[in-house]
Amino acid sequence: MKFLEDYNQVAKILHWLMALMIITLLAVGFYMHDLPREDALRPTLYMLHKASGMLVLFLVAVRLLWRLTHKPPSLNRYSGLVKKAATVSHFSLYVLMFAIPLSGFLMSTAGGHPVNFFGLFEFPLLFDKNKNLGEIFSELHEIFAFVLIGILLLHVVGAIKHRLDK
Repeated sequence: MKFLEDYNQVAKILHWLMALMIITLLAVGFYMHDLPREDALRPTLYMLHKASGMLVLFLVAVRLLWRLTHKPPSLNRYSGLVKKAATVSHFSLYVLMFAIPLSGFLMSTAGGHPVNFFGLFEFPLLFDKNKNLGEIFSELHEIFAFVLIGILLLHVVGAIKHRLDK
């Protein structure tokens, strides 16, 4: 596909690595949300989910820096509506790729739970335990995840359309 050929190798690797991580994090997040507190797997899944979310936060920063310093392919060959939809959806994806792990981290902080990064170190708590803030960040985390799913579906439909238009 010509459009994807215009992206450089680093951009493609970051795209697919993050796509795999985000889809996995969404699936694990929904799975662990309904696990009973006494389930032996629950603490491990939460630790891995939180650590992976922080990795996504780091990778999206790398990806954004890469995108700002390496011009993406031109959308000039597409209609105004397609260009606008692509621009809005890409911007929304970047916002959500920052907002979801950040809201998760802030939810953990508000719950008084430090985030352990794969056993290497712990991210410090940013403020004192606060149940009300924890509930707000929990709701935001969930809402952002559902919005991300919707935008990802539009992104996939757009990719399929571009592939078929070829």
